[in-house]
Amino acid sequence: MGWPGEAAGAPRFGRGEGVAVALFTSEYSFKVDRKGRVSVPADYRAALATQSFQGIVVIPAYGEQALDGYGHDRLEAMAQALDHPDVYGEEEMEEAQLLFASARRLPFDGEGRVLLPEDCIAHAAIGETLTYAGMGKHFRLWNPEAYAAHKARIREQAAAKGRPLRLRPIPLVPGKGGAS
Repeated sequence: MGWPGEAAGAPRFGRGEGVAVALFTSEYSFKVDRKGRVSVPADYRAALATQSFQGIVVIPAYGEQALDGYGHDRLEAMAQALDHPDVYGEEEMEEAQLLFASARRLPFDGEGRVLLPEDCIAHAAIGETLTYAGMGKHFRLWNPEAYAAHKARIREQAAAKGRPLRLRPIPLVPGKGGAS
């Protein structure tokens, strides 16, 4: 299932000149306290510092026992992309409704933590520890054991194909220094 704004040929937002886009990398593990509070990595908080909402947005990762995490800018870009009804079909608009309905805004507290809602904890099977995994413009929140199994599966699939872990080349955008 694609995200709103990610469909082939869809307009891209948050990529314009002078637009800062939060970038999330690395892996971090933190303890979850008995109230469901967990620290957000300092560099993630720094990447989000200039956004309109001081916190993160999480959405259940469909097809994975994890949560997808975003800055508010990414949520706003997804919402803005929906203003182009000619790009999305009825099924995609219904998926967007489900995504936005399940999104949870989690504000930072004074110590840089967020409070995870019970439904999010249950979806990702989060226990005493949570692992953040950067994915570029967003990140995932995992149960550490599930994340270890996920990484092992990806590495095994790549090895079975006889190739290293990699990304396809990024297409250049015409008129933005790319190919015409």
